[in-house]
Amino acid sequence: MQSHSEIFTLTKDNYKDFDYRRLSPYARSEDFSTNGRLLSAEQIALLEEKIIHNPKFKDMDMRFSKLYLKKELGIEIDRGGIILIQEEKSPQLYATYKNIPQLGQGGYGKVKAIQNLHTGEIKALKVLLLIKDYHLPPFLFEADVLSKLDRGHPIVFSKERAQDEVVPVKFNSYDEKICGKYYLVQSFVPGENLYKIANSSFFSNEDLLNVILQAIECVQAFHARGFIHGDIKEDNFIYDKIKKKLTLIDFGAVISNSNDSSKDFPLASVTLTLNYAAPERLKSAKLPTVASDIYALGCTIYYLVKNNPLLKDDLLELINHMLCGNPSQRIPLDKAIFRVKEYIKKYNINYSFDYLDSLKKEFPTREEQLSYIACRGKGISKNKFSILMLAAADGKRFIVQELLEKKADIRLCDAKGWTALHFAAFYGHADIVKTLLVNGAAINIQNGNGATPLIFAAYKGRLEVVKVLLDHGANLDSRDSAGLTALNLAIVYWHTEVEKLLRAKSTTNASSQNNLAASSSSSSLFFYHNSVPNNTPQPQNVNNVMTPSTK
Repeated sequence: MQSHSEIFTLTKDNYKDFDYRRLSPYARSEDFSTNGRLLSAEQIALLEEKIIHNPKFKDMDMRFSKLYLKKELGIEIDRGGIILIQEEKSPQLYATYKNIPQLGQGGYGKVKAIQNLHTGEIKALKVLLLIKDYHLPPFLFEADVLSKLDRGHPIVFSKERAQDEVVPVKFNSYDEKICGKYYLVQSFVPGENLYKIANSSFFSNEDLLNVILQAIECVQAFHARGFIHGDIKEDNFIYDKIKKKLTLIDFGAVISNSNDSSKDFPLASVTLTLNYAAPERLKSAKLPTVASDIYALGCTIYYLVKNNPLLKDDLLELINHMLCGNPSQRIPLDKAIFRVKEYIKKYNINYSFDYLDSLKKEFPTREEQLSYIACRGKGISKNKFSILMLAAADGKRFIVQELLEKKADIRLCDAKGWTALHFAAFYGHADIVKTLLVNGAAINIQNGNGATPLIFAAYKGRLEVVKVLLDHGANLDSRDSAGLTALNLAIVYWHTEVEKLLRAKSTTNASSQNNLAASSSSSSLFFYHNSVPNNTPQPQNVNNVMTPSTK
């Protein structure tokens, strides 16, 4: 969680070169006058004369509707209204940033971007759609929370309308009549809604793990300040793509950690999101607790990784500990942070492409390194390929050696049950097969179709690989799910030299050949040939690392 507010200020000197991506994908320099403001200098001067210097509005905080400005003050602007705030040093005027869509919206409010017309600073305006009188106290408490979190100096105020202005009857998304509006000015948090970004497949695995870690740290820091959020979910996190920073937002359902009275927080016991609500809250409409926040955070993490089999499988134990039915047995956030950090270390060794130094021997320039990484990175999440598997498939001995020295997990399997040894044997890299065996790879391990590394080597006619495997004690009698041995496949696919070597080593020659007659008379060979996964990482053309091999 951000410890202090980041200030975004536009001036006549920087508005053309400002990085508007920090504000919104819709923001652009054309929205501003040459003074770096949403209104021209002449319009601002007129507003100061009619509002700031008007005794009627002295010491008042309010929002002026567009119609009020036109009818009562004779000012026409192409904005959604002007805001007057009596700040510590002097009164300040704000204009709504019309071209940026709403920053967020819920059943009881919405958030817009506004600009201080005096300083150029961008802030956020939260609008409370007042339904009942008891909705206002939590709004005031939210302002107090924002102040304690160093999110600026929030101010709550109402709206000034023209005398004959017709206020339309409106209803919120719960079909409740809206009977009034209050406004809360707060610091602007750069970025986009985490829910939208996560569902657009924006994150790499590394970024997503970092987001999960930051989310847990945000909630832990919030609890440490003495507050319980009450509505943890992806929608209530903002992610800054530029700085890769996550911020917790929306404190409308927040309660004090020391408070146990639902009378003081009437909305907190009923404000929840069903898919994230802890079972104890659903049963008796209880106030949120630290444990219920942990449950909601576990749901949030699950939804972030549910379509990523690589991360989902490995984080499932942590998620289950956060979703425990017994609130007292849910994992504390400090332990959750420790587990995620340990997993990130493991991931960086086994799946991250942050290993450029190990590529220097084969790809001396950074361009070649990055090109190689880009080509090999596809399919990691979907197929659970580890970097060791990819390097083994590509025959990159130096990379394999360095990854093993960094304690890469040699036992990992992809989605089809292939290990790094399977890939090295399949693609005929005898030196890598030997390196993996020396480092403890399981020599007779079977993939999802029952194939061992020796069966793969025989099937592909990899004579040198077969020699290495036999020298290290590979089992010749292992059979795949079609009932075939390595010798069977060497015979069928006319790998004569491999067949001779296997026959010489075989102690069950007769049984192997008898089985071959039975197997080849059926469709089992066809099954075996077509059961080799088509998603295996294809080796790269070392002479042309700029494009993936189509082998």
